[in-house]
Amino acid sequence: MAKKGGPVALQTEVTNDAEWALILERKGLVLVDIYSDWSGPCSAMVSSLRKIKLESRGDILSYAVARNNDITDLERFRGKSEPVWMFIQNGTMVNMMFGAHCPNLSRLLLDEIKRVQQEEAPRFALPVSERGPEEQKRWEILEEQRLGSSFAASIR
Repeated sequence: MAKKGGPVALQTEVTNDAEWALILERKGLVLVDIYSDWSGPCSAMVSSLRKIKLESRGDILSYAVARNNDITDLERFRGKSEPVWMFIQNGTMVNMMFGAHCPNLSRLLLDEIKRVQQEEAPRFALPVSERGPEEQKRWEILEEQRLGSSFAASIR
C-alpha cells in the first residue's frame, strides 16, 4: 500500500490479501482497477479519474489498483487482459464494468457517486469474491462456447 507522508497518490496499490482487506474497510465508494501482473493497470484512465476525484470533493471517493496475482478474492480475473473496474461500498461489490471505454466508466462513476451522496441502495451488493450480474452472463457464454467446442471435438 502507499506509504505515509509525502505527496498523496491518486490511487492505492494493492498486491496481497492483507492490503485488500484494508481496501474493503474503507468508507465511501472505492473504485478498483483489477489487473494481472503481466498486463498492468489501465493507465489510460488516470487523467479522467483524477478530474472526477477532484470534482467530487471530500472523502466520498477513493481509488485503488489491485494486482490480482496474490489476492484470493480476485483469482477469477487472473490471466485476463481486459480492464475490470470494481465498485466497492461498505466492503461489498456494488457495481462492475469491463473494458477501458472512458466515457462509459466516467458516466458510471458519476452515477455511483450521486447514488452514494443521495444514500440510495445499489442495484446489487455482493461479496467481492462472487461474480457480478454482467460477469455471470459473460461466464455463462464462455462456458457454452467451451462446452460446444468440447462436444464438437468429441464427435470428430
